[in-house]
Amino acid sequence: MKLGQFATIVGALPRWVQNAYQVLQLDPGYDEERAKLLGLARQLHEALGIPLVESWPLAQEALAAWPDQEIWRCEDTAGVVTLEVDVRRYLSNYAVRLSLARSSYGGTKRGRPRKGRKGGVAEARAYGIDIGLLREALERTPAERLRRLEDDVAFVQALRVAEP
Repeated sequence: MKLGQFATIVGALPRWVQNAYQVLQLDPGYDEERAKLLGLARQLHEALGIPLVESWPLAQEALAAWPDQEIWRCEDTAGVVTLEVDVRRYLSNYAVRLSLARSSYGGTKRGRPRKGRKGGVAEARAYGIDIGLLREALERTPAERLRRLEDDVAFVQALRVAEP
């Protein structure tokens, strides 16, 4: 899996994914299971404003509780704040992003893009050549073209004789 496809699954920009890997000190490599964890950690990080380093283990705990718990709960030590994560809903959204990444992620091809060629007639027209005369000449039979060429040669020779 490439970085762009992984970032689509996580729901973040590729640069955010690279920075998250640095912050979390993750080993290189992109796979669907890690995308699932990082996507939930990102949502917890952005929704709650907690550091990514703290949201990462919470995401691991929440996903580990699935399927036994559809809604995962975590309380702080004082019992004042309770965090609830609807794991079923998150996994549904994750499946949509995964499908999007698999079906419509085109990625990029290596190297410079090829320049599109217009084709011979279009290039000739762009260069300033009168295509109408060429088409008119090609509509004639070879014998007619040869006769016309001989007439043109005779005309040019007559002009040369007539010059003073």
